[in-house]
Amino acid sequence: MHPPGILAAMKVIMVKKRLKDGRECQKCEEATTFLRDKGVWDEIGEVLWFDASDPESPGVILANKYGMERAPFFVFEWAGRPAQAVDSVLRAYRML
Repeated sequence: MHPPGILAAMKVIMVKKRLKDGRECQKCEEATTFLRDKGVWDEIGEVLWFDASDPESPGVILANKYGMERAPFFVFEWAGRPAQAVDSVLRAYRML
């Protein structure tokens, strides 16, 4: 459990991969299900897509910025602190 007010100061972005055929990758679907089952899905503030057919998609841009090589990944942003990117669903869950 977080101290009061910490979630208000934290923003969490989840980046999911959209395959060339338009489907969401299986690992991203599994991550979403896991986070829902654990009761923390509502703490994800924004979902962006790493679109395999669009090198300018928001998820591709974030992946390049944070050196992420796979999806899903998460970017945690806190007021007054550097953002942190995490490519492990379990680690992201623990941070939530």
